[in-house]
Amino acid sequence: MADETEPTSTDEPEAGADSTSAKPAAASPSGATKPVVKKKVVSKRVTPKGGGQAGTTASKAHAPDGSDAPSSTRYTPPSAKYAQAPSPPWVPVLMFALLGLGCLVIVLNYARVFGEPDNWRLVVGLAAILGGIITATNYR
Repeated sequence: MADETEPTSTDEPEAGADSTSAKPAAASPSGATKPVVKKKVVSKRVTPKGGGQAGTTASKAHAPDGSDAPSSTRYTPPSAKYAQAPSPPWVPVLMFALLGLGCLVIVLNYARVFGEPDNWRLVVGLAAILGGIITATNYR
């Protein structure tokens, strides 16, 4: 009889084997298999679940005399410092005036109306256009 040995299995999966398949449980010396025990996942959460406790410092208002106001469980949005009224009529007028003036200065500079084109006129035109854009962002 020839020396025939059976191939031994290794822990590494074969080339065609699925790497996500579960490994069989290790056998004990008596022949029984151990049950697979899953590790408990420990959260890395710092604050307790549930939004904290009612009445903490963040939900209390402080009175000017130093005493605490009664705590509330309802959310109160911060009060506006001023009402969001529409912009006065001069804001869009100023915006379009600055944009138009800036474009006009740049075009007239390169049309040689002021003489030889100069860089400082270009900077003035670009600054006026930027002022118009900033005014446009403040328009309500």
